[in-house]
Amino acid sequence: MSAAPSGLRQGSASDARPKSEVLLRYLDDILKNELPPPPHNRQSYIEQPTSVYFSTLPSTVKNIKGYPQARGDLVVEASCNVVESERWTPYPMENHLSTTSTGDPCSYHRAIDNILSGKTFRTVQSSLESRGIWSKDAYVMLRSWLLTNPSEIDNDDNIRSRKEWSFFPQHYKLANDLSDAHPSSFREMITLRQDEFRRHMLGSTSMMTKGTEFPVSFFPMVQMVFQEFASQCIIERNPKVVFRAWKKIKECGVILNESSTISLMNTLNAYQTDGDSNAHNVGGEEHKMKQSMQEMAIYLYCLYGASDGTATLLAREMLSQGKTSLAEEALKSCVLTTHNKDDISKAYFDVLEAYCKSNDVEAAVSLFRRLKRRRGVLSFDMHLLLISTLAVNGHLRNDKQCIQIFDELLFSISMKVSKLEYASAKQLYNVLAIGFKAGVQGHVDCTGIYSNLSELFLADDIPLLTGPAKHNEVVAGRVLLDTDTGTCPVTNVKLKLVSLDEDERNELHSDLLDLANKLYAKSPEYKSTDRVERATNELVKFSDWFRKRRSKHFTVIVDGANVGFYMRKKYSKGQFSYRQIQAVVSSLEANGERPLVILPHKYTKPGFIVSDRYRQRLDQDEIEILESLKKDGKLYIVPAGCQDDMYCMIALLGDRDDLEDSTRSNGPNDQLARYPYLITNDRFRDHSLRAKSSFRRLYGCHAVHYKFDRFLGKENCIEVQFMPADLFVPKIQLNKCPSYKTLDESGGMWTGTAWHFPLKNFPANERFVIRLPQMYGSG
Repeated sequence: MSAAPSGLRQGSASDARPKSEVLLRYLDDILKNELPPPPHNRQSYIEQPTSVYFSTLPSTVKNIKGYPQARGDLVVEASCNVVESERWTPYPMENHLSTTSTGDPCSYHRAIDNILSGKTFRTVQSSLESRGIWSKDAYVMLRSWLLTNPSEIDNDDNIRSRKEWSFFPQHYKLANDLSDAHPSSFREMITLRQDEFRRHMLGSTSMMTKGTEFPVSFFPMVQMVFQEFASQCIIERNPKVVFRAWKKIKECGVILNESSTISLMNTLNAYQTDGDSNAHNVGGEEHKMKQSMQEMAIYLYCLYGASDGTATLLAREMLSQGKTSLAEEALKSCVLTTHNKDDISKAYFDVLEAYCKSNDVEAAVSLFRRLKRRRGVLSFDMHLLLISTLAVNGHLRNDKQCIQIFDELLFSISMKVSKLEYASAKQLYNVLAIGFKAGVQGHVDCTGIYSNLSELFLADDIPLLTGPAKHNEVVAGRVLLDTDTGTCPVTNVKLKLVSLDEDERNELHSDLLDLANKLYAKSPEYKSTDRVERATNELVKFSDWFRKRRSKHFTVIVDGANVGFYMRKKYSKGQFSYRQIQAVVSSLEANGERPLVILPHKYTKPGFIVSDRYRQRLDQDEIEILESLKKDGKLYIVPAGCQDDMYCMIALLGDRDDLEDSTRSNGPNDQLARYPYLITNDRFRDHSLRAKSSFRRLYGCHAVHYKFDRFLGKENCIEVQFMPADLFVPKIQLNKCPSYKTLDESGGMWTGTAWHFPLKNFPANERFVIRLPQMYGSG
């Protein structure tokens, strides 16, 4: 798409030059076009109704080229000719202005008069007067027109462009793709409007005296006024005033710069989004304001191409015309930010909804898959909308491909949340209840699927299911998992620990090293790059040592600092306890585990600071425990200044390729013997990796909490209780259901997959379950 002329863009908000320079540069661009001298009085213009863009340039303006600085130095000269306010007197006005108009006349009039009496306008006006292309009559005409009723010109039956200007959607032909649209035809329409406006003004006795020339600088001056007006709108935020100004802009066909138009559009947008009381007093203009926003969006798109500010409004305009694919195309150019994320997400929801209403499942699924790659756009409502479309149209009734799409949608939800809100679970339940309601509830439908679901109302709770479901039954409801086996009593599915695959493990390993590098770089102990690299290398060294240790592998990692300070409140000075570490190690060894204690270097010294007011010294018993751990190879000392949390976390990834069978006597799952457990009560909430799904899964599988049931001071009589590692990942899970033969002679097998969703603020073993039955091998 071609760029706008340089003169049209010079008034952007980021331009630091005086606004008088902007307008005069615009005039200079016009002069460089070397347009032919047109008829410039009222009578000759009526005789020659057709003209070209800015075709009313009088010969006097062409003579500006004779000035020594009329071309490149015109702007510099004008910027130096600033007229002080005391040397300028506003021209007197005739008392023929309309006092009734749409919008807010008082606020609009006040804004216009402030601009006309402002320094920018006066500077430009003085420069134009000195060149003979502006006068008192031109000022009177400009102000008179700015303050008249904006609909006056369209009451003239001779205006040829009235219908064409009513407005852009009829003129803006998009063909099959937005890329086919070019601004040239749009500019031709604006040129036509300017010519018609010029004709109307020359024929209006109330605006111009007979025989008076139409000022060549009229359109640039109007442009400057409304661009200044737009900058004020950012502060005032009065949609009614903008609504009136936009009518005047359309009336004369002036071209504003991009930033000014966006400012006007955003002010109108506040009418709908902010609940502005000023905006809602318009009375009957709500639809017109919405239409004006859409007009501005298309105006911006045609003149300056797609942008984030215009794409959403343009998409809604396309949707109103039934052009869903074009609406989607318009949104592709949007760059997602924290400020526009909600608007873009809502616009995409409208597009997806349009596809779903037209039962275009293929297009809806394609859009969903594209949006998965745009982080932050997909909402839960979008997932629900697509699931509802699949269910209501019968696509989930033993349709293998659509059920895979259903699983894909639920998997996408599981990547965004670890637990489901109860209200969201209820929405999912109702979608399935409505979708499988064909036929009489509680009976088998034509596909052999049985459904006993009924729609829930506001006060209804999701039913708690207890007994096993039928093999061909649609399952949706709450269940209580067996706390000893992790088995669902309805689907007979056993939830599991989901270990990381090789790619996830390698990615998480790299993320841990990156995080460690960033933490070391921020630490005051590491003021040079070399020291940061050494700290990171120490972590890599530990990781390699842990994985390649052949003679004696470790099955459990003990977070020494966490265990040592566990009962610090029992001590008067919050001291560190080696006896607690010894108690944990002894309990683990009694259960057949091989523990490794990870401890910061600080706590291996005879004395160390544990608080601002207390320095602890190890007694003889504690020194003996420390030396025993070192001697037996059960202690890894983290180098000074390094983060011991990093060592504990990276040890969880220390799988052993040479380990074939489980050596853990009471491990919950043999495949997880490759990974060590981590004894800690630390949930690592202060680390950014906590947000990663892979780390949450790893922690859920391998973190073991502990507590001391009894503590007898310095005596080694501490009873330790471990809360065993989860029997299953406390996250959303998808598992294959057992298969069952059909009771008829078809020879088919009923099977399916079951989703189990943890619910927020519900017991740890309670889940929301969904299962769609599928038949294989029938016939």
